[in-house]
Amino acid sequence: MNNFLEKVNAFLMEPTPANRALVAAELSIEQEMLGFKYWVIRDNHLETEFEDEIVWNKH
Repeated sequence: MNNFLEKVNAFLMEPTPANRALVAAELSIEQEMLGFKYWVIRDNHLETEFEDEIVWNKH
C-alpha cells in the first residue's frame, strides 16, 4: 500500500501521463487490495480520472 500511496502522491504533484500509468497499473483487476486502493482514489477525488480503471466485481 505504501508503494501505491507514493505513486498516487507523485501523480497528484505531477500529473504526467507516466505517473498516471503507474497508478493505473496498480488498479488492474489482477492487483491485490483493490478496495483500499479505490478508497485512496476516492479520498483524493480522482474517481473521474481513473473511472476506466476502477471496476467492481469484474468477471
